[in-house]
Amino acid sequence: MSVSDATATPPCFDPSKPLPIEDVKAVIDFCTAWKNDISVQVQLEAFSVGADFFYKLIDETAWISSRHLEMATFLIRKRQLSHPLLFGTDWTTADYALQQFLEPLKATGKTRGSKKAAASNTSDLPANKLKNVHHFVHGTWQHGYAQAWKKVRKVYFPYNLRESHWVAIEIDFVRHTATVYDSYVDYTKSSKLVTLLQPVSDTLARVLYNMKFYEDSEVEEVKQKGLQMSRFTPFSVCIIGGVPQQRDGTSCGIMTVQFIEHLSAGLSVHKIDPSKIKYYRLKLAIEGFCLWMLKNGSFSDLIVILQGICFEVCDVVLHADAIHRGGGQVIPTARTLIYASQLTAKPSLLEPVYLVEIEAPEQTVSGIYGVLNQKRGHVFQEMQRPGTPLYNMKAYLPMMMSDPLEAGSQASELVTDIRKRKGLKEQMTPLSELEEKL
Repeated sequence: MSVSDATATPPCFDPSKPLPIEDVKAVIDFCTAWKNDISVQVQLEAFSVGADFFYKLIDETAWISSRHLEMATFLIRKRQLSHPLLFGTDWTTADYALQQFLEPLKATGKTRGSKKAAASNTSDLPANKLKNVHHFVHGTWQHGYAQAWKKVRKVYFPYNLRESHWVAIEIDFVRHTATVYDSYVDYTKSSKLVTLLQPVSDTLARVLYNMKFYEDSEVEEVKQKGLQMSRFTPFSVCIIGGVPQQRDGTSCGIMTVQFIEHLSAGLSVHKIDPSKIKYYRLKLAIEGFCLWMLKNGSFSDLIVILQGICFEVCDVVLHADAIHRGGGQVIPTARTLIYASQLTAKPSLLEPVYLVEIEAPEQTVSGIYGVLNQKRGHVFQEMQRPGTPLYNMKAYLPMMMSDPLEAGSQASELVTDIRKRKGLKEQMTPLSELEEKL
């Protein structure tokens, strides 16, 4: 590393970085064309979305749904996993489903003259809801990329007030607070907001207390906070004033996404510009669109999304008439070319390699070497156990190395088995079907 590299300013995440105009136009054309085909359903990496998903996302007058927010929190978690040094590892996000599992709070009937009993008289969570809350806490919720809460200090997630307004919630386990970031503070009075957040401030705090969360935390500051609390204590609800406010009645969802995105990146929420709502919507649409394209490549029906891939556009000739070069014509053609380029780029499957530890008598060592050589294994450590005739050996043993497009190869057989299991055609789409026929 050179001196200039070592002293250079570390990279900084900028949610307001301008979008390439080509990406903006492509997503707008795609969303417009897709809206006309209501039978289509797209599979993103973690969940399926309906035909109007992206179109509503770029429509400034449309309401941001819980599915949009789930995709946003998923992308934020994935970004953290990809760049842990840039975003840190002391936080994670949760989905809107967490709120659904924590409510409703069904209060039992009041007894006259017993206000204290009535205040604490809330029903326990059903077993199935409690199990799902535990999944969030353990980092095993179905959408993935989440960390276990015992490894973090903060958790961010969207919260819906009265099914008509989104706010961002920050749970700080060290301060033992639930902080609200609201883009429309006049919507709910502070006293009413505390009541509406009872599923978080009381129910979630009680679930964590019963799980002995603070005792099991791997964050020392959180563990020390648990030692200071001798008994169950609800989260203190804090309302942050002076945060940027939305300028219309439908932007609370995208503002909530921006609050979580900035807070998780260690940026001030005051950098959020309410006048750029259209940009923020486009940005989220492009990120989700790219997630869909990588998920639905030629090998998308196999195991994981494509990684480390770049598509270079060498030449484009568009029709002279504007009616013949819209999104409905350009996007399907571009998608076909992308799939075809994947097949012609000599694709390969990442080969699993086992770490093998072998303990055997001295007289069998030569035979072990022979077997490993036949399997393309590599012995990197051989050590005799002192005072015994036994040898401890460690080796790398590759499981498969061949071309997935070569008939009869190990990789090809694996691809065929996976396609059978998923109910797909055994043969991958041949390149001849992707070529344009004039």
